[in-house]
Amino acid sequence: MLNNLKIGARLGIGFAAVLVLLLIIAGTAYLRVGEINQDINRIVGDRFPKTVKASELIEQGNAVSRHLRNMLLMDKATEVAEQKEQIMAARKRARELRDELQNTIRSDEGKRLMQALNDAMLPFANANTRTIELIESGQREEARRFLLEEVRPKEIAFRKSIEAVIAFQTKMMNEAGSKAEQTAAATHTLILILGAIAILLSLALAWGITRSVVAPIHAAVAAAGRIAAGDLTQPLQADGRDEVAELLQALQRMQQELGQIVTSLQAKSNELSEAASGLAATAEQVSQATQEQSESASSMAASVEQMTVSIGQVADYAGDAERLSGDAGRLTDSGSEVIASLVNEMHEIAGSNERASATMRSLSESSHAISNVVSVIKEVADQTNLLALNAAIEAARAGEQGRG
Repeated sequence: MLNNLKIGARLGIGFAAVLVLLLIIAGTAYLRVGEINQDINRIVGDRFPKTVKASELIEQGNAVSRHLRNMLLMDKATEVAEQKEQIMAARKRARELRDELQNTIRSDEGKRLMQALNDAMLPFANANTRTIELIESGQREEARRFLLEEVRPKEIAFRKSIEAVIAFQTKMMNEAGSKAEQTAAATHTLILILGAIAILLSLALAWGITRSVVAPIHAAVAAAGRIAAGDLTQPLQADGRDEVAELLQALQRMQQELGQIVTSLQAKSNELSEAASGLAATAEQVSQATQEQSESASSMAASVEQMTVSIGQVADYAGDAERLSGDAGRLTDSGSEVIASLVNEMHEIAGSNERASATMRSLSESSHAISNVVSVIKEVADQTNLLALNAAIEAARAGEQGRG
């Protein structure tokens, strides 16, 4: 599946997954810390201030009781009046604290406890007022008795109602603290779990992405090594559509093309071998033909030499024929003269027979000489034709050898 994604997309998915896990961890920690902060704010900003106010309310009740006792012990009117003012101020502050508590308490249990506090506070205040009236009217013994029998129990009831509120707020604080501790512990555990999951998932993504990239690259390197070593028989498996798959596909095409080139080279080599064999045979034939041509050339040279000798002989015969022809011509001229003389002398037949016989013998010799000249010329012509025929045959043979 990862091989169908580009390497950049895979890395982006891995970083995005890690970022999402970090955001989940950060978001969880933020929410949990927010819960802890709310618990702490409830403790610091709500529960504890209520406890402080309730404790101050107890202090104001104690102040009222203390100033009442002081009024009983003091005789001077100014001192008694001063103590009364202190009591009024303490009661006023107590009412303010009660109102603040009543406005901030929202739980049903808290409201119930505040109602109990109000129910205890009003009798305590009324008892204080009655004690002051007795003291101001000079009934100190009655005021002392009323303080011990009436005011003291109401003060104790008022204090207990406030202590109940304090106990409730302390319980709420403890619960908020426990909840904050539990939330912190749960947050700590959850962050550890999410961190472990993030680490494991990051390692798994890193391993998967690395394996999806490195394994095909190793295959591509091995394939390139085999191709470089001349092994073009091993098939290449190119799965996916990423850059490494494209590289393997390119190597596969290169291997196929190299295989085709090698096959073509082998075919060409076979053809070249056959051509070399044919060329060797042709060279042998050429060598034989050259040898035959050399022999023919030698034969032709001999024939030419013979022809040269024959031509020389023919030239000699021609010279002889020329001389004989000259002689024949001269003889012919002489014969013509003789014939002319004979014609002229035919009329003189009556001449001397001896002279005629001598003349006839002379004519017979001249005719025999002419016949010899003609025979020589015929032999020369036959010899010349024979030499010319031999030369033509040798020339034709030499031409055929040259074409071979």
